[in-house]
Amino acid sequence: IVVLFAALNPLTAKEKVFHAETRYFDIIFDEKSKSSAEEIFNCADDLLLELCSQYKVEPDFRIPVVVTSKTENFNAYFTNFNYNHIVVYDTVPDEDFIEFSNNTKSVFLHELTHLVSTNARNGFWRTAGKYFGDTYNPGFYLVMPSFFKEGATVNQESQTGQGRLNDGFFLHNIKQAKINGKFPGYTD
Repeated sequence: IVVLFAALNPLTAKEKVFHAETRYFDIIFDEKSKSSAEEIFNCADDLLLELCSQYKVEPDFRIPVVVTSKTENFNAYFTNFNYNHIVVYDTVPDEDFIEFSNNTKSVFLHELTHLVSTNARNGFWRTAGKYFGDTYNPGFYLVMPSFFKEGATVNQESQTGQGRLNDGFFLHNIKQAKINGKFPGYTD
């Protein structure tokens, strides 16, 4: 069935899909997302190597990155379901992203930090992952809860003086909770 759909896809596709390769990334995009794909193409390998150095992870990844404008919300996500990959929704950013000078690069860095931080594993689990796939990563599910994953990425995006930790509007809720004596719990 998969082969049938793959064979029929060129007959039903309305837009041409492009592909660009870097040393570690396969960037897949349509014509509308070309400029965002170029931004990612120009910084992807350098960002990955920098993150791998910080997290002491060997950069032995081949990562598909899909850049698509098929949404109304600017965002992105990383998932290891079936295999490690990143999807970037390329559209006009909303007010949540006003603290970044380069939204595409910043949201890509955020998702790339998820990938690198959750793939920091020892030799045994790395070898197991080669046989069982990226989904088989016990550290992703057991060792690193969601608030650690998000904390790592928010910290990373804020190291340049931008990001949520340097944005007064984002920090307002925490400041107000402290003033009211209702400081959020560690999971928040």
